Amino acid sequence: MAGHATGFRHRPIQMNAFVLTPDSFHKKPERRFPILDLIPGFDGTGDIMVFLDGMSSGMDDVFADSANNGPWGTALVSELMLAIEWRFRAIGSAQTRFVGGHSSGG
Repeated sequence: MAGHATGFRHRPIQMNAFVLTPDSFHKKPERRFPILDLIPGFDGTGDIMVFLDGMSSGMDDVFADSANNGPWGTALVSELMLAIEWRFRAIGSAQTRFVGGHSSGG
C-alpha cells in the first residue's frame, strides 16, 4: 500500500514494481546493493528494459574493448544491442537508446 497516496485519494492505493536481483543477492545475504529505479515514460507504457550479465564473458564485468577482454564493447554495441532491438521490436534509433548503470557501468 502507498500510505501517502491512500490518504490523498481516501481509498486504498497500491504501487507495483518488478524487482530483478543479481545472482549474488542470494549467495551473499550479508551484502547490501545499490538500486537503479526506472520510471516509465509519460504514456505509462514503459520501456523495454535490458539487464546485461556482466560476468557472461567469464573474465571481467567491464563492457569495454581491451587486450584482456578482446572486442567486448564492440560486440555489445554492434551485435548484442542490435539483436535485442530486432528481436523485441525496438525503435532502434540513437534518440531512443538509454544507457545507465552503477560503478563501472555508469
